[in-house]
Amino acid sequence: MTEKDLPKFYEIFNQILEILSDKQIIHYRVLLKTVVEKYYSDLPQELLDTKTKSGEILIFNRIAWGNIFCSHRFRLFIIYFMIEISGMSRSKAEKKWFVENCWLPADNAFQKKYGFARWQFIEISGDIRNIRTQLLDKIQKINL
Repeated sequence: MTEKDLPKFYEIFNQILEILSDKQIIHYRVLLKTVVEKYYSDLPQELLDTKTKSGEILIFNRIAWGNIFCSHRFRLFIIYFMIEISGMSRSKAEKKWFVENCWLPADNAFQKKYGFARWQFIEISGDIRNIRTQLLDKIQKINL
């Protein structure tokens, strides 16, 4: 078998869409592994380990290109986060107001017009020892 036996990026759309159809937040690396495990685990390991000229794993490269195309073509739920981790600061309220009332609305209006990913603001303050829990709680509350 050769790299020609690997699916092309445009042949991976349906698999990506099926995995993302439940609208759950999924990390990019998890998407790559899930597509390979669910749809291409029957391919020989040497074929799955084939690399591009730049050294990237070829199947991951094709899934990544398929994901990018799907994202722009089908406007999937991609969200970028601006995360502010802060202690007590005098200008914190002003910064938060500016981000929530000026920057985010302007950027997200541009997103709607041209189909780019939208932005959300998450502020983490106080005790950051449980930052993972705070982030996950705030991410779950976002209306997709």
